[in-house]
Amino acid sequence: ESLYSEDVLPPWIRSPDSTATKYWDSIQLIFICWVAIVVPYRLGFDVEVGLWTTQFFFDAAIDLFFIIDLALNFRTAYYLPTGFLETDARMIRKNYLRTWFIVDFIASLPMTYVGAIAAALSDNSAMENQGSKIIRSTRVIRLTKLLRMARLQRLVGRHGSMVEFTAYVNSLFTFIAILYAAHLVACGWYFVGTVDEQSWIIRNEEQPVYSGSASYKYAMSLYTIF
Repeated sequence: ESLYSEDVLPPWIRSPDSTATKYWDSIQLIFICWVAIVVPYRLGFDVEVGLWTTQFFFDAAIDLFFIIDLALNFRTAYYLPTGFLETDARMIRKNYLRTWFIVDFIASLPMTYVGAIAAALSDNSAMENQGSKIIRSTRVIRLTKLLRMARLQRLVGRHGSMVEFTAYVNSLFTFIAILYAAHLVACGWYFVGTVDEQSWIIRNEEQPVYSGSASYKYAMSLYTIF
């Protein structure tokens, strides 16, 4: 069989080069960027999503998308190092379990909903202490959602040939990376200041700089780190 011949895919096997896959991966890229920005922000500034709110259902839709993608990866053909397309379902399943399944599975754990339910429980005075403990314990665990960023490597490997990496494109990627690093540092800086009762934020929480809205705190954190 020629390396350049067009493979006929078995039933229920998805081609990595199909138009539908490209559209799916484009949506996935948008959702990955959303998760990469929102998860550190919510963790750093203790932003909780209310149960059954619009944002709750939006997050649920994104989580459902990634769960469906996890299932689709068991039926997505992949290219071998020789350049041939592997379309055997058993080999596809074996390859996925050996490579990215554990990462994708951990990133799909529903920790957001545990925190949201705990927040709802904490509104009840009888459950306040228990709910608060659950919220605190799930805040950091929610960082596992950032493991979804590992999918970027697969997306680049799958569609990287469609992008011409000129000097301008490389400069743009570098600029985006610097901005994202600043975002992570700002969120991390404020989070560190809230975990210790003797920290500079807790001691000065009555000051406007530390008692404003989450967006205001974020802006001040960015200003501080720069």
